[in-house]
Amino acid sequence: MTKTQKQKSLNKKNELANSNRRKEFRLEIPLSAKVEGKTATGQPFSEKTTIVNISSLGAYFSLDAIVTIGSRLLIKMELPSQLTQGKKLKLKLRGQVVRLEQSTFNTKHQGVALNFDEEFKSEDIRFIAED
Repeated sequence: MTKTQKQKSLNKKNELANSNRRKEFRLEIPLSAKVEGKTATGQPFSEKTTIVNISSLGAYFSLDAIVTIGSRLLIKMELPSQLTQGKKLKLKLRGQVVRLEQSTFNTKHQGVALNFDEEFKSEDIRFIAED
């Protein structure tokens, strides 16, 4: 194998690794939620939003409230019955903001990536990709 072929092979492996950097399968379904916390200026807020994706480790959503990386937030939501085998399941998940970006999903101000304090586990809900 030539030096150029080795480099191309290495580049391809790096591209594949970078395209699947997430540790956990994410459920890409819009879920209504309420987010509570404090703004960058320390003012408490409570805002309705839509979760764009969620896993057992974290969630992504948009907010009008301006928060900072490291902010502590609480998400409250009720999962749709089709995800919970007909059972009512309300979740309260706490976490820390780990990434902010300009929102591209709706008219809200900023996109927020939140890592949950503890990995979410449930026998009723599985965040595992099945073939």
